[in-house]
Formats: sequence, structure tokens, C-alpha cells
Amino acid sequence: MLYGAALGGIITGISALLANYTQEGDEGAVYGLDTSINAGARMIGPLLGVGIFTLFGIRIVFGTASLLYLIAGILSVLKLPIQQHK
Repeated sequence: MLYGAALGGIITGISALLANYTQEGDEGAVYGLDTSINAGARMIGPLLGVGIFTLFGIRIVFGTASLLYLIAGILSVLKLPIQQHK
């Protein structure tokens, strides 16, 4: 239940960021690319998780996922341009 609630917040946040940083007229292409990447991640994620579990055990799976989320958050803070309020 908590995962679903968190995922709902993440997905809406990503959509808001995409809408905020996308140039006018490119929205369809950006949302299409986002959907494609999301579908690929839903396929690759479980395969990677099972591979890591098989090699190293269940604890490493959660540690790896946490590390990837941390890296994604840091990259978001560093790479997204600062926007001035209108």
C-alpha cells in the first residue's frame, strides 16, 4: 500500500516536471519517450533484481535499489535548471 502511494506521488511529480521543462510543441514526443522508458524499466527492473538476488542475496537487492534512487535524486538536483517564479 505504501509503495503504491509513493509511486503515485512520484509519477505525478515526474509528469509535472516534464510539463514544466518541455518546450511548447514537444510535449507529445517527451511524454512518448517517458512512456517508452517507463515500459522498458518495468521489464528490465525485475530481471536485474532477480539477477542480483541470485548472485548476492535479497539484502543487496534493496541496497542496490536504494543506491539507484539516491543517485537519481542527486542527478535531478544537480542537472535540472533552476526556474524563476513568474
